[in-house]
Amino acid sequence: MPNKWEVPGGGCDDDDESILHAAARELWEEAGLKAVHLGAAVGNPYFLQSRSGKKVCKFVFPVQAETDSEGRMDVTLDPREHQSFVWASEEEVKAKRIKDMELEFTHKDLECIVLEAFSQSKTG
Repeated sequence: MPNKWEVPGGGCDDDDESILHAAARELWEEAGLKAVHLGAAVGNPYFLQSRSGKKVCKFVFPVQAETDSEGRMDVTLDPREHQSFVWASEEEVKAKRIKDMELEFTHKDLECIVLEAFSQSKTG
């Protein structure tokens, strides 16, 4: 969905050892970031229908990614999949705006999950 925002994600491959390995692999493939820690799933897994018509179960995990010596993350996007990236605060997600840019997610459910992840991070 062009000009809308989403978090990195995708499906499990046959050679993924687990769902967590798949999540780390997708983060690497979509953003060039190496996962160093994956937290507990955010919310409950839910079912949806993929573009190809498959019924899939979606899990969302918060991820801590590797940083350089100055605490930065070097995001590298696949231009066939993504146009740009932003880091958004909880307040910016709630306001649906980052400075002069509108923040519209690909799905309303995703916006709710991102906000739930912020909430979950406060409670541990």
